[in-house]
Amino acid sequence: MTEKRIIFVFNDAELHSPALIREARNLAALKMPEPRRGRDFLCNLLRDLDDVNFINAVGQIIEVDLAVFGVSDHEIDIGDAARINELIADWFEYTCQPVPDDITSYVQAHTRERFRVLATILIAAYPEEVKDWPRIIPANDNWVLEAANASNHNREDKDGDEQEEI
Repeated sequence: MTEKRIIFVFNDAELHSPALIREARNLAALKMPEPRRGRDFLCNLLRDLDDVNFINAVGQIIEVDLAVFGVSDHEIDIGDAARINELIADWFEYTCQPVPDDITSYVQAHTRERFRVLATILIAAYPEEVKDWPRIIPANDNWVLEAANASNHNREDKDGDEQEEI
């Protein structure tokens, strides 16, 4: 079994970096053929990223959750699903427009988790395009090594047989 790549989740400091936000938006604009179908696009990218361990801010391997692009049971119950889906499609359409260098780009507080997921998946899916991004990685990376080592040790048992990954 090949070793999984480690991708850091787009963190809080990066969500406040106009340069990184611009980079992510420009990459989304370049790669996403139909922004209003952004949820499907991200779902397909994520499906193909089985070679990636996503690491959160505290060094844990996590699953990227696309629920931030979904409709809650409550919204369905009150008949608001169509409106919420339209708002999410509008968000993708706006967010996936190119941003010129002379514009300072920000992420609104109520959409930060959506943007975090979008940027994280793009970073994992397009490593060549993002290799020069000015990522802000936590200063203490000891937990990153521990997480990577734990991930590698959980792949095989003592007999060398493959085991289900966490």
